[in-house]
Amino acid sequence: MAAADVDSAELAKKTVALSKPAADGATTAYVLTRHYRVQVRDLARWPALVAALLATEHVDSLGVSFDRSDSDQLNRDLMRQAADDARANGSALAHSFRRKLGPAMAITRGQLDKLSAPFIAQAGGGESPPPAPAKANYAVPPSIPFAQAVTAIFRLQ
Repeated sequence: MAAADVDSAELAKKTVALSKPAADGATTAYVLTRHYRVQVRDLARWPALVAALLATEHVDSLGVSFDRSDSDQLNRDLMRQAADDARANGSALAHSFRRKLGPAMAITRGQLDKLSAPFIAQAGGGESPPPAPAKANYAVPPSIPFAQAVTAIFRLQ
């Protein structure tokens, strides 16, 4: 693993109360934590890396995220597709009221927050998350879904 693929930050020191006094009579101790970011470029090495990390003394938690090397282009494509879908859905809905879809008046990724409440039904939906893997399964997931949502308010004509 290249040194440039490992980044450490967020060194933190926290005082904790001991449940019983230490041998020297101290009733408090320090817990030091450190955050590491490791970029794994070969996912075939992932299971062995996780197993080695979990076997390392003083490693008690892992946070994992996956990304793609082409994520910028993928996000642009998904945004374009989401915008096309919003226009097609809006057009079909407007047609059902014998109206035509006009220009977009507001657009955002995701929800329009408080502004959208009077105009948009806040409904759940989408795909349910995949089931959690077995505790000892450190395999690379077979697929990682990428999605992009947009909310658009169109003027009706």
